[in-house]
Amino acid sequence: MRALLLCTLGAVLMWFVWHSLASSPANAAFEPGSPGAMLPPEGALSAPPAVAAPSAPIAPEPAIHAAPQPDTVSTPPVQPTPPASPFVAPETPVVRDSGSQTPPAPAVHRGGDKLEIELARSLVSDPGRFCDAVEGRRDLPTARRDLALAVGKALAGKLDEARRLAESLQKDPLVRASESEFLDRLIGGRPTVAQFASATTESPLVWAALLVVESRAAEALAADGKSREAAQTYSEILLDYVRAPWSPDANVLRRWSEGLNKSQQKYRWNRAADWPSISVKVEPGDSLIALRKRLLKDHPELLLCTGQIERSNGIRGTTLQPGQTLKIPTDRARMLVDLDARWAFYIVGNEVAQAWEVGVGKEGGTRQGQYTVGDKKEEPMWFRPGQAPVPYGSPENPLGTRWIAWLDADGATTGLGFHGTNQPESIGKDESQGCIRMRNADVEELFEILPRGAVIQVQP
Repeated sequence: MRALLLCTLGAVLMWFVWHSLASSPANAAFEPGSPGAMLPPEGALSAPPAVAAPSAPIAPEPAIHAAPQPDTVSTPPVQPTPPASPFVAPETPVVRDSGSQTPPAPAVHRGGDKLEIELARSLVSDPGRFCDAVEGRRDLPTARRDLALAVGKALAGKLDEARRLAESLQKDPLVRASESEFLDRLIGGRPTVAQFASATTESPLVWAALLVVESRAAEALAADGKSREAAQTYSEILLDYVRAPWSPDANVLRRWSEGLNKSQQKYRWNRAADWPSISVKVEPGDSLIALRKRLLKDHPELLLCTGQIERSNGIRGTTLQPGQTLKIPTDRARMLVDLDARWAFYIVGNEVAQAWEVGVGKEGGTRQGQYTVGDKKEEPMWFRPGQAPVPYGSPENPLGTRWIAWLDADGATTGLGFHGTNQPESIGKDESQGCIRMRNADVEELFEILPRGAVIQVQP
């Protein structure tokens, strides 16, 4: 009897406990089989039975990842705060042990500053008068003006004055570390680098100074009879100059192009010089045309015209002799036209072999992009859409003595080309309908050495 009463009492107690737990809202979210069916919240099993009305559920606990408040960082409290990444700038300046704050990087006078670009252009155009021009400027911060003066004086050989200015600029926040290092090298006579200035610095002033140094080196090499080194140096500074952030000075380009062309006469256009080539013997009955065909059959990788063979070997207007050995250039020729500079460059391999001033299309009429050389015509007629052709020699024919057509990527004619002109005063200007105008003597030279199929790159 006693055992029966104990069993009945135990059953009633178990029913009461089970009923209390099943009715708890805190456990409703942890039903078996639900995504959250792991462990109930801490303390749920020990909580007393609810005394509030059934319609008033227990408020849920705050979420672990609460939404961040303004100017705060959301960080899970259950994880330690990770160390700050070295690649993320702190929100406040780092305080050094001296109590001063790290100076911020200069917000101005980076590569695109107009005043700096104007100064850099003037340095290349007239190094001798650069310091006088800088001393009269009051629109530059003192440190930037002193940097320009130091560079100008170093280039002028006034090293003591340059050194004093350089010492006053040490650790100035407006002077880049790379600029200070370059100035030290310039004063020490070690400024030249074995690569383009544009790949060396983001400072227009340093870029300009390197161009001046390299141009002087080219002049010295040419004077010493080192034509190959002079030609290669002139080539580098010409290509680098038209990449500069300032508009090129035609006088600078004329001076350097003249130096290049004279040096290349003794290098690329000199049979005795050491330039990339293969040798071929003239066979009985050979003409330049027959020789070229045989060369292309044996060396299909070559891009060659008879004018290149003539000029490279100095045989223009002479008859080939059986057994004669000729040097054949193996570097492929291409053209680069810079619209801003209004200059054209004949490039073999990666080296400018000839350079000319040109006229370009007005109001953006010369389309940028890549073309290839098509038909070449001597004493060309001018064909106007819907009108009768204008013969060569007519005052109304603007094409001059030669025409070199441009083809598009599909090999179709574009209506564009290199040509001579009966208006030589238009060279260096934007006056054509889109073609590249050249002086007649220049286009005749290009006509002979530019093979069909050569690439023409037109850049802004």
